[in-house]
Amino acid sequence: MTMKTKRIGIYGGTFDPPHFGHINLAINMCEIYELDEVWFIPARISPLKKIKPLPSKHRIQMLRLAIRQIKRFKVMDCELKRRSPSYTIDTVKQLIQKYPENKFFLLLGNDHLSNFEQWKDAKELLTLAQPLVAVREEIQILPKNKVIASLLKEGLTPIPILEISAQLIRQRIKNDACCIHLVPHKVLDYIQENGLYCSK
Repeated sequence: MTMKTKRIGIYGGTFDPPHFGHINLAINMCEIYELDEVWFIPARISPLKKIKPLPSKHRIQMLRLAIRQIKRFKVMDCELKRRSPSYTIDTVKQLIQKYPENKFFLLLGNDHLSNFEQWKDAKELLTLAQPLVAVREEIQILPKNKVIASLLKEGLTPIPILEISAQLIRQRIKNDACCIHLVPHKVLDYIQENGLYCSK
């Protein structure tokens, strides 16, 4: 019996913490490209980030709380099980091998455009999973590598961008500022209950 091909969006990141910006991007891409599901894949170790994130157990639980009411969204823990840094190319290859019947798309924010050529095996990655890049209306800064820039350009998708950053949220929590407009309330409850991001 032939398995039905599903269109799956892969959305990686540290999600430290997950916020409305992540959810907004995923919902828009899901609707525009008629994706069957979006798989959120939190990284254990992000190769291009110098700041050490919260322990994986907290980030994956916050992510589950953030998306649990959205039927087409799932959390995958495959990168959290690795001891090595979370290279997206390795994750995509693993998913293709495990789910060969599916077609995978790589969901990206416009903040990834300028440094994408630094990603491991960037060209190969973009041929294995079609990039869908959420952007504003204006011209974007693309990588200097022409092949990578061309592959990314095909997936540029203007959507209403929510100007939210995890760094801003962490700082506001540290300063005891309101964040209900930035983070789902269940996630905020979890942060408060576990004393996350607070000054020691």
